[in-house]
Amino acid sequence: MKILLTFLILIQSFVVSFSNGLQNEFIKNNGQWNTEVLFMGSFPNVNVWVTRSEIIFDHYKLNIEPSSKAGVVLKMKFEDSHLNTQVYGIDGLESSVRYTQSNREFTTQSYKNVVFHNLYTGIDLVLKSENAKPRYDFVVQPFSNPDQIKV
Repeated sequence: MKILLTFLILIQSFVVSFSNGLQNEFIKNNGQWNTEVLFMGSFPNVNVWVTRSEIIFDHYKLNIEPSSKAGVVLKMKFEDSHLNTQVYGIDGLESSVRYTQSNREFTTQSYKNVVFHNLYTGIDLVLKSENAKPRYDFVVQPFSNPDQIKV
């Protein structure tokens, strides 16, 4: 996983352009990142990397030195969650996002929210933006047991 984190931090240097320049969105992986990554959320001073089994919060502060940043990376793993959890974007944004990397161009969709459907039996996780900060909510269906949630 250490390699994945290093990859995630380094991949930011490959991003050339966003066609819409928006922040506070979740960008679907369409081949521009490691296959473990499903979505990447872009927020002021934090990137949120979404995989099937965890959410990685990369909090950073840009330093005065060019191309230098400092920060902390937090991983939120979903212990004993369903392996077949569906992860998908909802509330798609109208514009697309464009990346150029190693002479290849990627165009992909961005979303306001990402859903982990049935992460636990009868429980979804919704990842969203609130006041320009990432937020997540567990949505517990009636008669489902919230004690299943292990983060």
